[in-house]
Amino acid sequence: MILIFSNTEDFSTHRVMQWLKRAGKRVLRLNYDEPCQFEFDFPSDSHGPTLRVKSVGSPWIDLQDLSAVWYRRVRRVWNVDDETYTQFQAIQTRYYGHSLTDYLEAEWRVAYDYLLRQASQCGRALGHPQNGQLNKLVQLVAAKSVGISIPISRVTTDANQLMLAEDTITKPLSDPTEFTVADHSFRTYTAKIDAHWLERVPKVLFPSYVQEAVPKEVELRIYYLDGRCYSMAIFSQQNEQTAIDFRQYNSVVPNRMEPYQLPSEVEEKIGLLMGQLELNQGALDFILTPAGEYVFLEVNPTGSFGMISSNCHFPIEHDIAEWLMQSGN
Repeated sequence: MILIFSNTEDFSTHRVMQWLKRAGKRVLRLNYDEPCQFEFDFPSDSHGPTLRVKSVGSPWIDLQDLSAVWYRRVRRVWNVDDETYTQFQAIQTRYYGHSLTDYLEAEWRVAYDYLLRQASQCGRALGHPQNGQLNKLVQLVAAKSVGISIPISRVTTDANQLMLAEDTITKPLSDPTEFTVADHSFRTYTAKIDAHWLERVPKVLFPSYVQEAVPKEVELRIYYLDGRCYSMAIFSQQNEQTAIDFRQYNSVVPNRMEPYQLPSEVEEKIGLLMGQLELNQGALDFILTPAGEYVFLEVNPTGSFGMISSNCHFPIEHDIAEWLMQSGN
C-alpha cells in the first residue's frame, strides 16, 4: 500500500497515481482539504501502537501495511464535512480569547501531526512531514556552505538599509500568497525597489527581505528527485513583464521554456545542499548569469514540477511512481 498526502487541486498527484494504478498498486490519497478519519491504539503490553486511516469513500488501511509514503502537499488543517462545521459554528463559544473552533483545530493538529510522523516510520518516504516549508534564510546559509553562489541578501526593519545595490529587489520570506482587499485580489511577487517607492515607506518596517538583483541569462527551475535533477531554462528576461519574476505570466507572449543540462559539478552541489537540508525531493530556483555563474535563490520542498514535466517532456510523474514502487506492494 502506498500513501500519498496531497490536496484535491494537485494534478501532478493524479498523474503519479495513474502510473501506480496502471502497475496494479494499491494507493490511498489523503487530501488536506478533504475530511479524513484515523484511529491510533496504544496497548499496555509490549506491542507497539496500531494506526489506521481512511479517506472519504475508502476502506480503512493499517499503516503497518504501507510500503511507501509521499508527502506531496502537507498542511495541518482541520477539515470536516459542511454539516458538522455548521453545527460547531452554531454552538460557537469563546474562552480566554479563543474560540471553540480554535481549540478543536489545535486538537486536530496534534493528532494529525502524529499520523504524519508515524507514516514515515512505516514505509519508504519521499518528502518529510516536517520539511514542507523550509526557512529561506536557512537555505541560503546551507547553499553557501556547500559552495553554491547566493545573492547578497538582507532582512531588515530599517528603511535606510533596504538598498543593497543600485538594483535591489524585495521578495517574501514565506511562500507567495494571494489576498483580497476591498474586492481587489493581490498576489505577492518579487519586485524591484526604486527611489519613488522608498519615499513612501515608513522608517521602521515590518521585517523585509531584500537582495541584490542578479543579472539573468536565463532562470532555471530544477526538480530534484533523490539524486536526480530535471532542469528547465526559462527565458523570462526577454519579456519586460516577467523579467523580475517569471510568475507574472504573460499569456499573450509566453516565456520560452526548454530542457537544460546542468554541469555535473552544479548537480553534485545541489545533491550536497539537499542532503544538508534533509530533502530527497524539491523544486529549486537558480539564475544563470551572463558571466556563466549559477546563483541559488531558493528551494521549495513541495514545489510544483508539472510545468517542467510538460514543457520539457521529462517523465517526472513516471519516475516518482517508480521510486514509490521500489519498496514492494
